[in-house]
Amino acid sequence: MMNTVTFESMSGRVLRPADDLGLYLVSYDAAPPAPKTYYVDVDGADGALDLSEWAGEVKYNTRTVTLTMRDIECRGHEALTQFLTGRRVKITFSDQPEWYFVGRCVDNDESTRKRVTDQTYTFTCEPYKLAHMKTIIKRTLTETTLLIMLQAARKSVIPTITVDDDCTLVYNGNTYSLAAGTHVVPQIVVTDTPKIMQATGDGSFVIEWRDGVL
Repeated sequence: MMNTVTFESMSGRVLRPADDLGLYLVSYDAAPPAPKTYYVDVDGADGALDLSEWAGEVKYNTRTVTLTMRDIECRGHEALTQFLTGRRVKITFSDQPEWYFVGRCVDNDESTRKRVTDQTYTFTCEPYKLAHMKTIIKRTLTETTLLIMLQAARKSVIPTITVDDDCTLVYNGNTYSLAAGTHVVPQIVVTDTPKIMQATGDGSFVIEWRDGVL
């Protein structure tokens, strides 16, 4: 089955080149992003100090995604270029439909051979590709402390927490008191290392985030 690509603008407009414009995805490349490394040379010491994870985890540079579209009917490239050029979009490939890249089209290059026109588009994208479906954990709290295992994918995330009554959370050795409502607590970070959250209170408890992988 032929692989396809779907683009979605930040305003929600969706473009499917194969269906909407008669363009076919010839190939694409999404090489992993390079880590941001930081080495300090110390006189009199072997090698260098690797401080790449001084903030707690390694960070990554933007990644480049390139894809080539083929125009057999000679009618779609101009419309696709108009849609993409300079625009920040979500990019989903059919061979990994659960994930999408987020990036901006920064270049396109056309080549024609035997009346078939290929256009290569280059995007500067965020390091992580993101899950279309959020991870959502729902629990009902009681006065008895509830233990909830939290583990994200490769990307560390700050989740959204919604409770319909006052509750107390203990996570990573710290205690947080939340009133009824929706909260984002910057100190609560879910990583790819599993950790236990203790929750005490009444009513419903919902924690959600969007996973990211390299």
